[in-house]
Amino acid sequence: MKLDLSNVTLWSCVFTKDDALLVKTLKVLRYCLRHAEFKEAILFSATEFWDPFVKDIRIPELDLTRFNVYVNTSFPLHMNGDFAMSVHEDGFPIRWDLWSPEFLAHDYIGAPWPDGVVGNGGFSIESRKMLEEKRKLPHPSINTEWIENDVVVSKSIPADAYLCRTHRDKLERAGCTWAPVETAARFSTEQTHKERASFGFHGRIAAKEKYDIGWNLIG
Repeated sequence: MKLDLSNVTLWSCVFTKDDALLVKTLKVLRYCLRHAEFKEAILFSATEFWDPFVKDIRIPELDLTRFNVYVNTSFPLHMNGDFAMSVHEDGFPIRWDLWSPEFLAHDYIGAPWPDGVVGNGGFSIESRKMLEEKRKLPHPSINTEWIENDVVVSKSIPADAYLCRTHRDKLERAGCTWAPVETAARFSTEQTHKERASFGFHGRIAAKEKYDIGWNLIG
């Protein structure tokens, strides 16, 4: 029996004209649709494709900097469910039997980062409230650098860090809540908690063992 996620929009994005990545991303979406009933499945793509079960929403070809802005401003306009689940070629469910309703009890859930902040967006779920509130945030400049420990690690602020670090206080004041670390680690793991069984994962390198398991399942 399929998992009932009929109030959740499943989505992914391929923002460059990368045919190989497009094929792999469609495989991930189809795999998810075999295991759960979603509100709908959407693929934001810079390249035209056709799939009877996945909605094609065309976007301009983006660099990573512009994607990080786009994902928090334009993508939410197309989400019709009470929640939106983000999956990608390197992040998706692998243990469907570990699904818990607790994963929908908060406005944001994703793998915990090493410092304990729940924030990874590569495989995550956001509520309708989070989708609406994040569109109200000031748009970061495409020239804004992301700096950690006085080192520039990116030429843009990652979309997940923009929510879960830069503007978390503002979003919490608006009533948004984050899943506790323990719940988040049962939902997904990335850099930490990798030895634990989890519903899903994120990271081709950071979670290589689970990545390999996932792609063996997809075939």
